[in-house]
Amino acid sequence: MEKSIHLPVIVGGKKVYPNEDRENYIISYDSGVKVVIPTITNEEIQQLQESNKYILHDLNIQEIISFFVKVGKFWRVNNLNNPLYEEALVNLCLINGYDKKMAIRELNIIGSACSQLSGMYDLIDLELGNRFYLEEWVPRGDVLVHVQPVGNVLNIMVGNVPVSGIMSLLRSSLTKNQTIAKIPKRDPITVMYFVMSMIELFPDHPITRSMNVLYWPGGNEIESTIIDMANAVCVWGSEQAVKSIRSKVKNGVNVVEFGPKMSYALVGKESVNCEKVAIDLAHDISIYNQEACFSPQIAFVEGNYKLFIEHLKMGLKLYSKLFPKGTIIADANAHVSRTRLEALYNGNEVYYDDQKEWTIITINSLDEINEHPLNRVIFVKPIKNITDCLEYIDETVQTIAISPWDRNVEIREIATLKGAAKVTEIGLVEAMRNGSTHDNVYPMQHLVRWVCVERGCDYWGKYIEDGPLDTTKWIMMNEKELENIDAYLENDVI
Repeated sequence: MEKSIHLPVIVGGKKVYPNEDRENYIISYDSGVKVVIPTITNEEIQQLQESNKYILHDLNIQEIISFFVKVGKFWRVNNLNNPLYEEALVNLCLINGYDKKMAIRELNIIGSACSQLSGMYDLIDLELGNRFYLEEWVPRGDVLVHVQPVGNVLNIMVGNVPVSGIMSLLRSSLTKNQTIAKIPKRDPITVMYFVMSMIELFPDHPITRSMNVLYWPGGNEIESTIIDMANAVCVWGSEQAVKSIRSKVKNGVNVVEFGPKMSYALVGKESVNCEKVAIDLAHDISIYNQEACFSPQIAFVEGNYKLFIEHLKMGLKLYSKLFPKGTIIADANAHVSRTRLEALYNGNEVYYDDQKEWTIITINSLDEINEHPLNRVIFVKPIKNITDCLEYIDETVQTIAISPWDRNVEIREIATLKGAAKVTEIGLVEAMRNGSTHDNVYPMQHLVRWVCVERGCDYWGKYIEDGPLDTTKWIMMNEKELENIDAYLENDVI
């Protein structure tokens, strides 16, 4: 199938489409789809350099949240017939290979995330400690504390989980920063159309005008120019991509890294005969076709693993109907086939369906996994005790999903000490409860500057008996003690 999708770049909230009078990038996909998107001109770079990076500073946080609630409602499923929504849905399926049901679900998740009014207030309160730090000078100890935006937040995005790009935009705007988003080849659709919906709904709003959505191939010479404008950088991607970006960032600029991670599932002996747990694990394996960092790639099963596999087979069959895999490129399917054959050759137990929708492989050692093919392939490692998984945990592990939930106390302290970022219950890997950290940090804390005003001389403080404070008077009152110190120094006593 040959199809061309013409996308704009967005500078200062204005769309600029490809045309014959400027150079354009052409991104080609294995499906035959091509995306045409303009290169960024020197004039547009200059416009970005001269723009007001504090454009959101004077907005009240209520106004910012209200804006995103309205934009979020645009992406709810009841707006399915809107032409822009329809176009985004079609293109998301074409580029990401999603089944239509999965694509609608993703856009609805985005809409829900943005239209939950209380959720955004909670996000600020839980990450910054108090939303009023953004608006006021808040008493803390003996000072008044406030947070200021850093200015330009550069978001280097990755396309495996579309909603993650929207979360980057939210964090940037909720901290009153100007956003520069570099959309990924893997998914140039989601963030672009989300910002296009802002332009459609509120073309002149300061938040719309604070949005800059660009594309360039990784390592392109323009990359360093854009990075030089950044006052904070959020980078998603492979270890190599993250390392490359970090090397170009100026000293003193915060870099928030969301690098490559993997995740595990732990099934205790109490849950091996529970169909609900198996279905929940099938959910965690199936969403985003296992491309999300939080999707389990290996399941450690305590007790009767064969019984659990029978339930898991049924769960994966169910999810192949609820969320079909969609269009998978030939290389990915070949990788799944090769992994199955290697496992059979090595004498492993292998279970799968003929359409390559899902695969279960038992292993005795993690060394038997050459390269995980993702795409709903789950390796099952039998264990005698749930704590046996701890030897396999390090900083590359993001999420540990466990059942039964009350057994998390057996592993959470050592698992997180060794590097795991989050422990949750099987079935909830994508839930992101209020207060959750993201890869060991609260990202919004790195997108603001903490500033303070110290109280004046008329404030004595709880350690001073009589005031007002007068540092010169204090020195004069303690002159004798100072003379004693001088004597000690002359006699080399000190």
